[in-house]
Amino acid sequence: MATVSVRSVLRSGGGGRPNKCMGRYRPSQAGFNPSFESHPVARGRVSASPSRFCPLMQVNIAVGAVRTMSLSRNEKGDMAVELFANDAHRCIAFPDMVRGDDGVQANQFLVMDGSESALIDPGGALLYTPLSLALSGYLKLRDLTYICASHQDPDVIGSVDRWLMYTPARVVCSRLWGRFIPHSVPHYQKNTSHDRYILIDDAGGLIALGRSHLRAVPAHFLHSVGNLQFYDPVSRILFSGDLGASVGVMEYKPVADFDAHVPKMLSFHRRYMASNRACRWWARRARQLDIAMIAPQHGIPMVGADVGRFIDWIEDLECGVDLLPVDEVVDLLPAEAAGFN
Repeated sequence: MATVSVRSVLRSGGGGRPNKCMGRYRPSQAGFNPSFESHPVARGRVSASPSRFCPLMQVNIAVGAVRTMSLSRNEKGDMAVELFANDAHRCIAFPDMVRGDDGVQANQFLVMDGSESALIDPGGALLYTPLSLALSGYLKLRDLTYICASHQDPDVIGSVDRWLMYTPARVVCSRLWGRFIPHSVPHYQKNTSHDRYILIDDAGGLIALGRSHLRAVPAHFLHSVGNLQFYDPVSRILFSGDLGASVGVMEYKPVADFDAHVPKMLSFHRRYMASNRACRWWARRARQLDIAMIAPQHGIPMVGADVGRFIDWIEDLECGVDLLPVDEVVDLLPAEAAGFN
């Protein structure tokens, strides 16, 4: 195995976990009370065996005991990128599960702390089999604690029926989607009732994970009406969903030139994000977080100074309804011209 060490882009803050993360957490909203300690999943154990993933190549960015951005491939060629690791905490990206033109490129993320784990935006049925096999290099499916969905799109949570069937994990999503996502689950499937869902209010909340937590950060209308991002205070990674997405064939590594990267983000954000007002609303809140990396669901991550550059860029972006012409004269075609008789 070849290993190349370069300067670290993420730091753990010395011990790897701030003191305030040592206890179990509860959200800021009284309506969110999943009773983590009483749920059997919250008491589960993870048997992490990264050696079973059979890495063929690995590139490490290392500082002390903290490892960041290492890449490996299993015997089937599936890629896993370790974004962060210390003795108790790991963040792993799976960026190449979609092959060819089968669907839009999408990243899936696994966050592990001690014996608990969260799979973020696992994708649709297209990805369930390759992703579940890739996960087996890190944990047993029966030990998965959470499935976290940033929003309701099929490339985010379309495989929810299989994750509910083959794991004991609970689905974390916006309260707005709590009655929509179950439409992807057959009515005859057992053990899929409301107690398998943790519904997050608009203000967000904290999700206990091992001896730390994930913060559900509201990012509504970017692009979904009930949109969440997930912030990990240990790695300081913001898993941002569609915000920050980029398109095009790119090696999965941090953005090297932000200005050159902007064209890969521009058309997607102008079309999919709702409005500049929503972008400004998000930017004000994002600056309150200590973010070392923004890891979107599509494309490649941004680290270091590029985090601030992205926040500044999105704050000024005209998009969505901002681009609709207010003085346009609409000449509706007659039904015959549109192909209807």
